Amino acid sequence: MILAVLSTWALLHAVAPHEIAAATPTPSPAASAPAVVRTPPPNAHVWQGITPGSSTQTVRAKFGEPLLVRVLPDGSLLDWYPGPTDNAYVIIGERDKIVQYVRAFPLAPDGSLDGLTDPYGVKPGLDYAQIKSLRGEAQQAHQVAPGTAVILYPEDQGFVWLYELTADGVHAISLYDDKAPRGNLNSPQVADAHDGTSIGRAYVLHAKNEQEGTRFERYYATHRAGCATWQVANQTVLSLGARKIDQLDLQCAETKDETSMFFDVTSFIGKS
Repeated sequence: MILAVLSTWALLHAVAPHEIAAATPTPSPAASAPAVVRTPPPNAHVWQGITPGSSTQTVRAKFGEPLLVRVLPDGSLLDWYPGPTDNAYVIIGERDKIVQYVRAFPLAPDGSLDGLTDPYGVKPGLDYAQIKSLRGEAQQAHQVAPGTAVILYPEDQGFVWLYELTADGVHAISLYDDKAPRGNLNSPQVADAHDGTSIGRAYVLHAKNEQEGTRFERYYATHRAGCATWQVANQTVLSLGARKIDQLDLQCAETKDETSMFFDVTSFIGKS
């Protein structure tokens, strides 16, 4: 069942590779290490106020519309939400209106980490030795990208805590429900109608105000795959009927490659 969780993880990063930092993985847990039995803390199956396996309708009632919803090839969804501070984002994986997992990560490791400590005391920046002092040996460790490893702590009722580690320590923390519905290799392939590639396929953003929306728009655009450092070379506001569309023209600082991304900003443009 853990492999199914990792498959979901791999699919996530195939769509959004900018969420993984490039560094050297640290952990190498011994597979034969005896399990350490610890009493679960309160809210051991809650992350960012959300329990995987719950209804996404409940999540939306509590937190509102996501900043952005992406459609994965297997039909699952990625919902981006603001994090507990301006220095963090939360991603919710969902399928059939059920939360599969909750993932939270900081934008800058030296920024505010408030609200990013999990129920076991693990937070961004901790190394494997520090995690082990809090949680014992990880049951599994896997390298998921160059310089990035994940360690897994399965729990009762099918929940799994997953810590993404780079040379700088914990980069992101996720909580999965291994019993939640998920796609597989036989799932019908689905195209994302809003993949940001043209004015008619613009990413649809929702934000409370222009500051929140613009901050996310810039982050998402400049952390796309294909370049270490994307820079916004030009921004143009376009109209599509009553919709307002931002065209961001990007240039790669290293290779000088250029591309454009389109964002529907109707929900927040002009809102303070």
